[in-house]
Amino acid sequence: MNTNDEKRRRGITALDAVVVILVILCVAGLVIRIAIGRDGVIPEGAPESAEYAVAFEISKLRASSGSDIAAGEVLYTEDGRVFGTVTDQVSVTPAKIYTEDDEGRYILSYSGSEGGDGSLVDIRGTASVEGSEVDYGFLVGSNILATPGREIVLHTDKLTATVRILDVTRVTD
Repeated sequence: MNTNDEKRRRGITALDAVVVILVILCVAGLVIRIAIGRDGVIPEGAPESAEYAVAFEISKLRASSGSDIAAGEVLYTEDGRVFGTVTDQVSVTPAKIYTEDDEGRYILSYSGSEGGDGSLVDIRGTASVEGSEVDYGFLVGSNILATPGREIVLHTDKLTATVRILDVTRVTD
């Protein structure tokens, strides 16, 4: 009985050959699908890319860094992908700061009343981006989720900051 088991283990069976052929066919199908998908044709039902204006806010940034973001600056993601370009619409205002009074109520005040380098600013602006609307939000490019309320770390050549997305508006039809 031992000799029969040894004979079965030594040779390739028909089942082994079928499994190997199926694996090769699956890999070939995957390669063909990737090659066809890269020909520049948008698959049926895929979202259409267009130009959008993304309104954003950077809160409580040091006043000395407030001038580091201006129209024409290119915004990049943490991994170096281009997010978009800042448009003319950039405003720098003293940062809103909420402090608690003796009775536990929050009172709105603004940074900068004491002056100096310790003052903070809020920056609001708009970036021109290429993207598409999908069922679950808005994608910049094809892979950066940028829906209103979401915070993303972006940077320019001079500045890195957490940016809150306020609004996304389609520019081109």
